[in-house]
Parts: sequence; structure tokens; C-alpha cells
Amino acid sequence: MKPQFISFYNRADTAISSLGDRGRIIGTAVALAASRLVSIPSAPVDAPSTHYNFTVLPQVMELIAGFNEQVVFDVKHALAQVREFWFLRYHAVHPCGQVIIDLDLGFYDNLLGVAEWVDGDSHQFNNEHKVEILALAQLAFDLMNGAV
Repeated sequence: MKPQFISFYNRADTAISSLGDRGRIIGTAVALAASRLVSIPSAPVDAPSTHYNFTVLPQVMELIAGFNEQVVFDVKHALAQVREFWFLRYHAVHPCGQVIIDLDLGFYDNLLGVAEWVDGDSHQFNNEHKVEILALAQLAFDLMNGAV
């Protein structure tokens, strides 16, 4: 293991109390970090899903694979989460015409179309574990970005 990942492991050990959710929490944190490192097109694209699959996904897979060489986490979950986070970023930059998606969700959930891009299970899990995810996401971002 590379020495710079020791702080990530230590933080994960102290932040995550549920061992059953460890892989998913770490996967979500890594996904959030990776989604912040890949680019959003400066102008809307005709097919955002196609753009993601052919332009963004190869970069995502490289970031996730590199991190997974050092830290064990749910890679399949992480890949799905990166896609959700990227689409939230994309639609924040290039909003669609319809704002209200689900009136049972919060204002910002509707503003960004969260219900359209994030499945209900992810939404609930990420809210329940936001403290752990956000604490680890910044460390993962720094590691992926070469800041550590």
C-alpha cells in the first residue's frame, strides 16, 4: 500500500461504524471524488448519456481502478454513483426546461432534478451516511488529484 493512503484508511476506520456498509460508503466517497475530477462539457451535448459513456466513463474507470488498487470498496456501486453525480453536475450546468420532478422531495432536489438522475435507494443511503461519505470524499479527491 502507498503510504499516502494510510490517512484514508485511518479516517475510514474512525468514520464508518457499520462494517456491512463500509464498501458502499467508501465506494460512494470515491465516486463523489472521481465525479468532481472529470470534466463537464462547456456547452450542452445532444446526447449526455452517449457523451458520458464514450468521453467520461474511460476517465472514470481509470480513476476508480487506480484507487481500487490501494483501497477495497464496491467498484460496481462506485461506477453507478459516479454516473449519478456526473449527471447532477451536468444538469446543474446545463439545466433542462422542466424543474419540478417530485414535489415530495426538497426544493434543491427538484431544482437539480435529483429524482430523475439518482435512484431512491442511493438518495436515502447517501443521506443516512453523509457524514462518513463527505469526510472520505475530500481525502479521496486529494489522493486522486495528486494533492497528497
